[in-house]
Amino acid sequence: MLSDRTLGALGRGGGGAAAVRELAALNHGRLLLLLRGIRDAAQASGHPEAGQAAAGFAALAAQHRDRPDLVRDVLGYPTVAAWGRRTLTAMTGGDGTACHPGRIACLAAVVTHRAGGGDPIEVPVEEGKVVLPGLGHASLPGHRTAEFTPGRLGPLRLREGEPGWTPLRRLGAEHRGTRVGFALEDRDLDRMPGSAQVTGPLGEAVRERWQRTLQRAWELLVPLHWTICAEVTGAITALTPLAAGDTGHVSGTPRHAFGNIGLSTPPGHREFAETLAHEVQHVKLSAVLETVPLTLPDDGTRYYAPWRGDPRPIAGLLHGTYAYLGVAGFWRRQRDVEHGAHGVRAETEFARWREAALRAARTMEDSRGLTGEGAAFVDLMTRTLAAWRREPVSAIALRRARSGAAEHRADWHRRNSGT
Repeated sequence: MLSDRTLGALGRGGGGAAAVRELAALNHGRLLLLLRGIRDAAQASGHPEAGQAAAGFAALAAQHRDRPDLVRDVLGYPTVAAWGRRTLTAMTGGDGTACHPGRIACLAAVVTHRAGGGDPIEVPVEEGKVVLPGLGHASLPGHRTAEFTPGRLGPLRLREGEPGWTPLRRLGAEHRGTRVGFALEDRDLDRMPGSAQVTGPLGEAVRERWQRTLQRAWELLVPLHWTICAEVTGAITALTPLAAGDTGHVSGTPRHAFGNIGLSTPPGHREFAETLAHEVQHVKLSAVLETVPLTLPDDGTRYYAPWRGDPRPIAGLLHGTYAYLGVAGFWRRQRDVEHGAHGVRAETEFARWREAALRAARTMEDSRGLTGEGAAFVDLMTRTLAAWRREPVSAIALRRARSGAAEHRADWHRRNSGT
């Protein structure tokens, strides 16, 4: 269970490294249960890969005794949870023929590779490929299985430039001794479940642009946004490219893939930094909701969200409000170091999103859609936002914020006049 202290810190909008560690530990426990469920379902159904699943699970158990930190890192790669949920749902629903429970052996193979030694293990070849989460994938057409040994997968050597081996690319940044690193996850089929905006692999020139923009974003975050930096480094391990939307830059977080966020190519470093501040809130809240129910079952009631064009259920309103609490906090701090037009923008963003999030939080407080824990959580959000609302901003920023909010609400009513 999540501690009351951590839940309170998260409810106020932050939590920091300690909260992220607690959320990650709970996620790890769920992953172990998920993998055990897949192994058991494969055995019960007589799946052709049941042996690989069992051998992989046994290898992971042994590795967990010797290198629990390494196993935790490998299982914590975001696509593992997404694949696991998809696989177990299909197998328990009687549709496991197209699933690959033997991928558990691939996870053990990744641990072996990262440890630098270990016993060989047989892994499945899925539609001509072997997926090694967090490492990359190998093309082995015509094979059904392959033997993994450290540094090799069947006939392939796992090294840069080897024909048939596609390593996972990475992005990273460093400023004043604080480092961050992400996998650039633009290939795994489980990277963003349910998203229609997932793109293909980034070209190298675009990847380099992401790298440059990330470095500048990190240089913006480190001096002032310490909590965001601590949470991002602990909670986000992969970035998935998305196609931009009709209105420009978009981002999103898959609910059941702790550690992954999706985003379109950031137009600038401020937008990249804001996206990290926004999406880490979704990552944290999704992890909380796996443990603590904050909303009651959907009763069909829909609400106005000052950042969406469609009416939202209470769970969606909670997610958005929590994210924009983070956005408001980002601009609240950033306004202290911006000047000129950028300074006015920072003030305007702070004024708009503190008010929007506060109104949404109060809407939730007036609803009947929260559990007891949810009401306490939202109360903490409201207190934070109400305190921020009392902070002065310039007249021009306040005027622009109110104008933007009024325009959004009027447009929303035009779109949803029958709601």
